Amino acid sequence: KVYLVLHKLTNRERGKFLKYIQSPYFNKNQPLVELFHIINKDLASVSRKAFTKEQVWKKLQDIQTYDDVRFRKYLSDLLKHVENFIALEVFEKKEFQKTNFLLEAIVDRKMENLYTTIKKNTKVIANKSKFQNADYYLQSYQAHKLLHDIETEDLDKKKITTDFTYLSKALDVFYFAEKLRLKYEADIAKRLDGTLDAD
Repeated sequence: KVYLVLHKLTNRERGKFLKYIQSPYFNKNQPLVELFHIINKDLASVSRKAFTKEQVWKKLQDIQTYDDVRFRKYLSDLLKHVENFIALEVFEKKEFQKTNFLLEAIVDRKMENLYTTIKKNTKVIANKSKFQNADYYLQSYQAHKLLHDIETEDLDKKKITTDFTYLSKALDVFYFAEKLRLKYEADIAKRLDGTLDAD
Protein backbone atom coordinates (compact mmCIF):
# COMPACT_ATOMS: atom_id res chain seq x y z
CA LYS A 1 0.00 0.00 0.00
CA VAL A 2 2.75 2.48 0.88
CA TYR A 3 4.42 1.70 -2.48
CA LEU A 4 1.25 2.61 -4.37
CA VAL A 5 0.79 5.83 -2.38
CA LEU A 6 4.39 6.90 -2.99
CA HIS A 7 3.94 6.05 -6.68
CA LYS A 8 1.18 8.69 -6.81
CA LEU A 9 3.57 11.40 -5.59
CA THR A 10 5.59 13.39 -8.11
CA ASN A 11 9.40 13.20 -8.16
CA ARG A 12 9.49 16.65 -6.55
CA GLU A 13 7.10 15.56 -3.81
CA ARG A 14 9.14 12.42 -3.10
CA GLY A 15 12.23 14.62 -2.89
CA LYS A 16 10.48 16.78 -0.31
CA PHE A 17 9.29 13.70 1.56
CA LEU A 18 12.91 12.51 1.78
CA LYS A 19 13.77 15.72 3.64
CA TYR A 20 10.72 15.18 5.85
CA ILE A 21 11.57 11.56 6.75
CA GLN A 22 15.23 12.48 7.38
CA SER A 23 14.22 15.20 9.84
CA PRO A 24 14.58 14.09 13.49
CA TYR A 25 11.61 16.32 14.30
CA PHE A 26 9.31 14.02 12.33
CA ASN A 27 11.13 10.69 12.38
CA LYS A 28 13.69 9.08 14.68
CA ASN A 29 13.47 5.61 13.14
CA GLN A 30 16.40 5.26 10.71
CA PRO A 31 15.17 2.02 9.05
CA LEU A 32 12.19 4.00 7.71
CA VAL A 33 14.61 6.27 5.83
CA GLU A 34 16.31 3.21 4.36
CA LEU A 35 12.95 1.67 3.46
CA PHE A 36 11.93 4.83 1.64
CA HIS A 37 15.27 4.89 -0.23
CA ILE A 38 14.63 1.32 -1.45
CA ILE A 39 11.10 2.09 -2.64
CA ASN A 40 12.05 5.44 -4.16
CA LYS A 41 14.98 3.94 -6.04
CA ASP A 42 12.67 1.36 -7.56
CA LEU A 43 10.06 4.00 -8.47
CA ALA A 44 12.74 6.09 -10.20
CA SER A 45 14.05 3.09 -12.15
CA VAL A 46 13.02 2.58 -15.79
CA SER A 47 12.81 -1.18 -15.31
CA ARG A 48 11.26 -1.86 -11.93
CA LYS A 49 12.30 -5.05 -10.20
CA ALA A 50 10.04 -7.28 -8.16
CA PHE A 51 11.63 -7.92 -4.76
CA THR A 52 10.54 -10.01 -1.84
CA LYS A 53 9.94 -8.85 1.72
CA GLU A 54 12.96 -10.85 2.80
CA GLN A 55 15.20 -9.05 0.29
CA VAL A 56 14.05 -5.66 1.52
CA TRP A 57 14.48 -6.77 5.13
CA LYS A 58 18.08 -7.84 4.45
CA LYS A 59 18.86 -4.32 3.28
CA LEU A 60 17.21 -2.86 6.38
CA GLN A 61 18.48 -5.32 8.98
CA ASP A 62 21.47 -7.15 7.53
CA ILE A 63 22.28 -9.09 10.71
CA GLN A 64 18.85 -10.03 12.04
CA THR A 65 16.68 -12.78 10.62
CA TYR A 66 13.45 -11.78 8.89
CA ASP A 67 10.73 -10.60 11.28
CA ASP A 68 7.36 -10.31 9.51
CA VAL A 69 5.63 -8.45 12.36
CA ARG A 70 8.40 -5.88 12.56
CA PHE A 71 8.58 -5.51 8.79
CA ARG A 72 4.84 -4.84 8.60
CA LYS A 73 5.28 -2.27 11.36
CA TYR A 74 7.93 -0.51 9.28
CA LEU A 75 5.55 -0.38 6.30
CA SER A 76 2.70 0.87 8.47
CA ASP A 77 4.86 3.56 10.10
CA LEU A 78 6.20 4.73 6.74
CA LEU A 79 2.64 4.98 5.39
CA LYS A 80 1.61 7.11 8.39
CA HIS A 81 4.52 9.44 7.68
CA VAL A 82 3.53 9.71 4.01
CA GLU A 83 -0.06 10.54 5.02
CA ASN A 84 1.17 13.17 7.47
CA PHE A 85 3.45 14.64 4.81
CA ILE A 86 0.55 14.91 2.33
CA ALA A 87 -1.61 16.60 4.97
CA LEU A 88 1.20 19.07 5.73
CA GLU A 89 1.60 19.86 2.04
CA VAL A 90 -2.10 20.74 1.80
CA PHE A 91 -1.97 22.68 5.08
CA GLU A 92 0.96 24.79 3.84
CA LYS A 93 -1.18 26.05 0.95
CA LYS A 94 -4.07 27.14 3.20
CA GLU A 95 -2.81 30.42 4.62
CA PHE A 96 -6.11 31.42 6.17
CA GLN A 97 -6.44 28.14 8.08
CA LYS A 98 -2.82 28.30 9.22
CA THR A 99 -3.40 31.79 10.56
CA ASN A 100 -6.53 30.66 12.38
CA PHE A 101 -4.68 27.79 14.04
CA LEU A 102 -1.95 30.25 15.06
CA LEU A 103 -4.60 32.64 16.38
CA GLU A 104 -6.15 29.83 18.41
CA ALA A 105 -2.76 28.88 19.87
CA ILE A 106 -2.03 32.51 20.74
CA VAL A 107 -5.39 32.87 22.49
CA ASP A 108 -4.93 29.59 24.41
CA ARG A 109 -1.42 30.56 25.53
CA LYS A 110 -2.34 34.21 26.22
CA MET A 111 0.59 35.51 24.15
CA GLU A 112 -0.42 39.16 24.37
CA ASN A 113 2.81 40.38 22.74
CA LEU A 114 1.75 38.71 19.47
CA TYR A 115 -1.81 40.05 19.37
CA THR A 116 -1.11 43.18 17.29
CA THR A 117 1.08 41.37 14.74
CA ILE A 118 -1.29 38.46 14.19
CA LYS A 119 -4.25 40.82 13.84
CA LYS A 120 -2.47 42.68 11.02
CA ASN A 121 -1.40 39.43 9.34
CA THR A 122 -4.95 38.08 9.46
CA LYS A 123 -6.31 41.15 7.68
CA VAL A 124 -3.56 41.00 5.04
CA ILE A 125 -4.28 37.32 4.28
CA ALA A 126 -8.05 37.96 4.17
CA ASN A 127 -7.56 40.78 1.65
CA LYS A 128 -5.19 38.64 -0.46
CA SER A 129 -7.74 35.85 -0.96
CA LYS A 130 -8.78 35.75 -4.62
CA PHE A 131 -11.78 33.44 -4.24
CA GLN A 132 -14.35 34.40 -1.64
CA ASN A 133 -16.18 31.08 -1.58
CA ALA A 134 -17.98 29.38 1.31
CA ASP A 135 -14.72 28.23 2.87
CA TYR A 136 -13.35 31.79 2.72
CA TYR A 137 -16.31 33.07 4.74
CA LEU A 138 -16.03 30.20 7.24
CA GLN A 139 -12.33 30.92 7.80
CA SER A 140 -13.05 34.65 7.92
CA TYR A 141 -15.74 34.11 10.55
CA GLN A 142 -13.41 31.96 12.65
CA ALA A 143 -10.60 34.52 12.35
CA HIS A 144 -12.81 37.42 13.42
CA LYS A 145 -14.26 35.34 16.25
CA LEU A 146 -10.75 34.55 17.53
CA LEU A 147 -9.75 38.21 17.24
CA HIS A 148 -12.86 39.04 19.25
CA ASP A 149 -11.79 36.50 21.88
CA ILE A 150 -8.41 38.25 22.07
CA GLU A 151 -10.05 41.64 22.58
CA THR A 152 -12.32 40.34 25.33
CA GLU A 153 -9.43 38.82 27.30
CA ASP A 154 -9.28 41.97 29.40
CA LEU A 155 -12.44 44.09 29.25
CA ASP A 156 -11.05 46.69 31.65
CA LYS A 157 -8.08 47.62 29.46
CA LYS A 158 -9.38 47.21 25.94
CA LYS A 159 -12.10 48.75 23.86
CA ILE A 160 -14.12 46.19 21.90
CA THR A 161 -13.77 46.88 18.15
CA THR A 162 -15.35 43.66 16.87
CA ASP A 163 -17.52 44.14 13.78
CA PHE A 164 -20.47 42.00 14.82
CA THR A 165 -22.32 42.84 11.60
CA TYR A 166 -19.51 41.30 9.56
CA LEU A 167 -19.35 38.27 11.88
CA SER A 168 -23.04 37.64 11.27
CA LYS A 169 -22.70 38.23 7.51
CA ALA A 170 -19.74 35.85 7.16
CA LEU A 171 -21.62 33.09 8.96
CA ASP A 172 -24.78 33.68 6.89
CA VAL A 173 -22.87 33.65 3.57
CA PHE A 174 -21.10 30.40 4.51
CA TYR A 175 -24.39 28.79 5.59
CA PHE A 176 -26.35 29.75 2.46
CA ALA A 177 -23.48 28.97 0.07
CA GLU A 178 -23.14 25.50 1.56
CA LYS A 179 -26.92 24.97 1.44
CA LEU A 180 -26.94 25.90 -2.26
CA ARG A 181 -23.94 23.64 -3.00
CA LEU A 182 -25.52 20.67 -1.25
CA LYS A 183 -28.87 21.30 -2.99
CA TYR A 184 -27.12 21.43 -6.36
CA GLU A 185 -25.18 18.20 -5.72
CA ALA A 186 -28.31 16.45 -4.45
CA ASP A 187 -30.19 17.45 -7.63
CA ILE A 188 -27.33 16.17 -9.82
CA ALA A 189 -27.36 12.85 -7.93
CA LYS A 190 -31.13 12.53 -8.39
CA ARG A 191 -30.87 13.26 -12.11
CA LEU A 192 -28.19 10.63 -12.48
CA ASP A 193 -30.33 7.94 -10.88
CA GLY A 194 -33.48 9.15 -12.67
CA THR A 195 -35.43 10.29 -9.62
CA LEU A 196 -35.52 13.96 -10.69
CA ASP A 197 -36.72 15.21 -14.07
CA ALA A 198 -34.39 17.62 -15.82
CA ASP A 199 -35.89 21.06 -16.52
